Amino acid sequence: MTFRSIAIAVLLTSACGDNHEMDPDAAVVDVDADTSPRAVSLRFTPKVGEAAFACGQTYANQGADATTITPRDFRMYVHDVELISATGDRVPLTLDQTEWQYQNVALLDFEDFTGGCQDGTPETNKVITGMAPKGTYTGISYTIGIPAALNHQDLTALPAPLNVTGLWWGWAFGHIFLAVVTHTDITTPTPGTNDHYFHLGSIACTGDPSVGESVTCAKPNQPLIEITG
Repeated sequence: MTFRSIAIAVLLTSACGDNHEMDPDAAVVDVDADTSPRAVSLRFTPKVGEAAFACGQTYANQGADATTITPRDFRMYVHDVELISATGDRVPLTLDQTEWQYQNVALLDFEDFTGGCQDGTPETNKVITGMAPKGTYTGISYTIGIPAALNHQDLTALPAPLNVTGLWWGWAFGHIFLAVVTHTDITTPTPGTNDHYFHLGSIACTGDPSVGESVTCAKPNQPLIEITG
């Protein structure tokens, strides 16, 4: 299957809270000049082509072979989320520190461990939350993956959401940044099943962090995603 059909739509919402009661004897306040941080939510909607992604759902005509698939996994780490203004300025989104977000990293989890999604967990997360200055934003950007400084550490010593064992390459001592796994029933020439794994992570790495060595990866595989309009 080709993963061009796996897509994510994003909705940005902001809680601005601009209701003010003014003291008539006080100086006039220019509310529009107030750039104090506002709460921002980035809501992600996973899709397969034009259809909504859901565990247990069957999707026909996928890829060059028009394969019928059912999902097994769909999770993704992102970091360095920024809001893009109409003039092209970039403003970092300061992430809330939750079980799904740590420092500047967030985990998006679209599967719920039902209907064949046997690689994940029951908990889901489709939103990134944080704070940013009040403004008019027309786009966002983020990098898929985990910063190198957090990627190559002892998994058992990392906090949530970096300690998910199902998103860890023990042999490479690093995280799986993007996991998309699908299941297909085969009817010809011999009946059977086939599972297709797409696991993205840094490869061609040197250095052993378990003995204090720094790690350098010739192929970090951390694409920058920009969504505007």
